[in-house]
Amino acid sequence: MSDDVEAADTLRSKAFESGRYLVARQLAGMVVRTAGILAITRLIGPTEYGLFAGSVGLMAVLSTLAIFGIDVHLVRSGRDSPAAEHTAFTLLLGSSIILAVLAFVAAPGFGALLDDDDAVAPFRVLALLLPLVVLWVPARARLERALAFRTVAAIELASDLIVYVVAVPAALAGAGVWAPVAGFAARHAWLFGATVVAAGFRPRLRVDRDEAVAAFRFGSGYSAASWVTVAADLVNPLVIGGLLGPTAIGHVALASRLVEQLSAVKHATLRLATVALAKLADQPDRLRRAHAEGMRIQVLGTAVPLAGAAFLGPWLIPLVFGDEWEPVPELVSLLAVASVIGALFNLHSTTLQVLGRNAPVVRLRAVQLVLLIGGAWTLAGPLGVVAYGWARVGRSLGFVLIDRDVRSVFAPRYLPALRWLVVLVPAMASPWLPPELRPVLLVPAVAVLLSRSRRSELLVLVDQVRGRARA
Repeated sequence: MSDDVEAADTLRSKAFESGRYLVARQLAGMVVRTAGILAITRLIGPTEYGLFAGSVGLMAVLSTLAIFGIDVHLVRSGRDSPAAEHTAFTLLLGSSIILAVLAFVAAPGFGALLDDDDAVAPFRVLALLLPLVVLWVPARARLERALAFRTVAAIELASDLIVYVVAVPAALAGAGVWAPVAGFAARHAWLFGATVVAAGFRPRLRVDRDEAVAAFRFGSGYSAASWVTVAADLVNPLVIGGLLGPTAIGHVALASRLVEQLSAVKHATLRLATVALAKLADQPDRLRRAHAEGMRIQVLGTAVPLAGAAFLGPWLIPLVFGDEWEPVPELVSLLAVASVIGALFNLHSTTLQVLGRNAPVVRLRAVQLVLLIGGAWTLAGPLGVVAYGWARVGRSLGFVLIDRDVRSVFAPRYLPALRWLVVLVPAMASPWLPPELRPVLLVPAVAVLLSRSRRSELLVLVDQVRGRARA
């Protein structure tokens, strides 16, 4: 066996082994987070949860601004460099402190937008935690470069538990919005400390000029796409919140969290893809095959749980979360449709980015952001909070652009993934039909699963996700 073949087999083995741990972590975390969200939302209600969720949405934007693509730059480099890691740590510390101070000063504006002064204090506390949120990046990148996802998975799963070990008792004690804030702080303190220890990273305040220039060059291109992406997180707190108030923020946030938690395989494969596809960037044939296989896994891993959740949502969500969350089943339905459409195209962006083609990704996300803002702003008046869901579906039109850009590299193979999407999406329309008609929505999925070849295909894909795929 040649050295290249041996190296390819080693990469494949490591990638699928790491993928298994990532998927297992995401699935276990999904259970923990779903149970925790249930407890928190039942205890503090949609308005208090909306105040927290709005602040966290703003924090997502601030943390992405502070990171400036440094996380992907460190992983993409494929090499261990103390100079690069210490430079990254120093840059992250400086950027996060500056943004934290600016956010602290600007916090009253957020309260004025929501017409609720209670939004100011939680946002200020979360803003001051920004350095803690981003400073684990160099240590995590060191672990991910080594495909040490077993360690990363254990640390992140523990962080999921810590959030609710802290937040649920605080909510029971009547802490309101401060319960999830305390859980957020505990989570990120653990992530930083545990990752630094596991990676053997000892941060120093040091700036290497060459490493800083390299990080800036990559970040200036990559971060533009990331900033446009996270700007979408502002639509809920700023557009929906500004028009409909903090309770509506809570409704959208809960639906979004449920859909996110049920997309465990999508999140795991996307994280693995950044590492694995980067190692195949100079091998077009293998890159195309990996893209096609990843796309099919993404669609199945996303569509199956989301179809089940959207179908059962009209019965389960009011029962589990209470009548205060009445709009959530319809939001889950719409966000599920948007998520599975996105699963068909997610690896397009990843592929272009690992090839250094950031401009098409920026363009796509800018177009989608305009569609999302315009849809939410226009529809919020006549439709209320479900306008956010329809706007998320509408922004999928932007994927036409990324398809054209990927075709300049290779022709994507949609059919294996698309046929699963077509039979599973109908079940997601459950909230829009009378209860007696909803079973009809399952007919396409049941018909396909009666086929032996489709069942075999599904079992093979499950086997691959578990780490036993062969070339």
